[in-house]
Amino acid sequence: MLFLAGFALILYGTLGCFRATELLRRHTLPVADCGATALLGVLLILSGLGLLLGSPIGVLVILLLAVWRALALYNAHLRYGRLRRRDVWPAAVPDLALAALVALGSH
Repeated sequence: MLFLAGFALILYGTLGCFRATELLRRHTLPVADCGATALLGVLLILSGLGLLLGSPIGVLVILLLAVWRALALYNAHLRYGRLRRRDVWPAAVPDLALAALVALGSH
């Protein structure tokens, strides 16, 4: 389970870094928010590599995913001026799935 979660975290962090650079290029969010998103993406990549190597960082990964989701909600609020329902529930499914994989694998 941890191998699958680590591999998925690497891909998810890479996608997050790409989205942060695209948002910065389009000037839709402040620079600090794009930088924080890219930094969290790099941390997700590094924690995914840690899971692939077998280090016990499950709690750290779950906390990183919670911070990632909170930052995504904040960015959605900045972009649209309010939170929409689809910003909260369908968007949280990958974070919840990865957190469940990490929790089941580190048991």
